[in-house]
Parts: sequence; C-alpha cells; structure tokens
Amino acid sequence: MLDYVAAHDAVTRAEVQSLINVSQATAAKLLRSLIKRGLLVREGSGPSTRYRLVVPQ
Repeated sequence: MLDYVAAHDAVTRAEVQSLINVSQATAAKLLRSLIKRGLLVREGSGPSTRYRLVVPQ
C-alpha cells in the first residue's frame, strides 16, 4: 500500500479499502497505525481526507 501512496502522491480510506479488500473500519485502523508509526500524514477532513507519505526533513 505504501508503494501505491508513493506512486499516486496520496490515498483515501476508500482507496485503501478497495486496494487491500478490507472493511472501512479495518482500512481506518491501518491508516491510523501508519500515522502513529510516522509513515503517513493526514490532510483534510471528512470525505476529502487524504493520506500522504511523510517526507523526511
């Protein structure tokens, strides 16, 4: 999934659901886990929420 984010600049929860064939809740848990690990950053809110890779500084 991280390769997909890198190739497409960002991902939505719905795209994660479809990509790895999981429920909405599971996709949300996975995204929260990746944010907590510092791999993704959340941008926006509601239906326009996107998740991008963290760019090292």
